[in-house]
Amino acid sequence: MRTLLAYKSPPDGNADSYTTLLPIGLGYLAAALRAKGHSARLANLSTLSWRRVELLLEQERPDLVAISQFTHNRFEATKLAELVKKINPASFVVLGGPHATHCYSEVLSRCQAVD
Repeated sequence: MRTLLAYKSPPDGNADSYTTLLPIGLGYLAAALRAKGHSARLANLSTLSWRRVELLLEQERPDLVAISQFTHNRFEATKLAELVKKINPASFVVLGGPHATHCYSEVLSRCQAVD
C-alpha cells in the first residue's frame, strides 16, 4: 500500500517556520508504517503551488493519504483532501491532528472527501 503523509500550511504562513515545519505526528506514523513493511512518504506541501501538489498526487497515486489538520491550516487540509479524491477517487483519505480531532463532526459533515 502506498501511503502519503501530508501537511500544507496556508499561503500567508509559508515563511513562518512554525506553520511550515512538518508535524511530528506524521513522522511517528511514517516510522510505524515503515516498521511494518509499508511504503510511507512524508510530504510538507506548504511551499508548493496547488498545481505542483496536483502533479505530485498524479505521480504518486497513493492508496492512503493522511493529512495533518490544525486550525490554522483547516482550509488547506480539506482542499488537499478534495484534490486527492479528484485525482484518485479510490484513495482513502484520513485527517488527523488537533483540529480534525476536536471538530471531527464538522469536518466530516463539510468535507465529503474525508473517509
